[in-house]
Amino acid sequence: MQRESAGRIDLQQARELLTQKRALLLNRLDTRMFPERTQPVNLDERRTPGDAADSSSQSEEEDKLLSHAQRANDAVKEVDEALLRVDDGTYGTCIDCGEPIDPERLRSMPEAARCLSDQEDFDRQQSGGAPHARL
Repeated sequence: MQRESAGRIDLQQARELLTQKRALLLNRLDTRMFPERTQPVNLDERRTPGDAADSSSQSEEEDKLLSHAQRANDAVKEVDEALLRVDDGTYGTCIDCGEPIDPERLRSMPEAARCLSDQEDFDRQQSGGAPHARL
């Protein structure tokens, strides 16, 4: 994203980056959740009923798949929220402190909703740590 002036973000470019990222995330989600859509089906490979270990292994794979799907869904939600911020004019402003988000941060992570400091505090709180004190 190019700055129009100090601290300003090119919103059209931000929208394009976010839209592209959203499409990429949805495509990855689709190919991981439904690999049969992208891989040929071999009808000769028929699964036979397995033992408890096979069932446990399959359950672990399903858990991994669901966990991945949840993370991908969360990422799409973050991008959608960033697109809403573009629309309402708050894109590039930290949702916690109201200060501008560093344009370099937005270039590398266009869905960022918080400045780096507030994101670190948020991550610490999510993991059970205490936020750092602001000076």
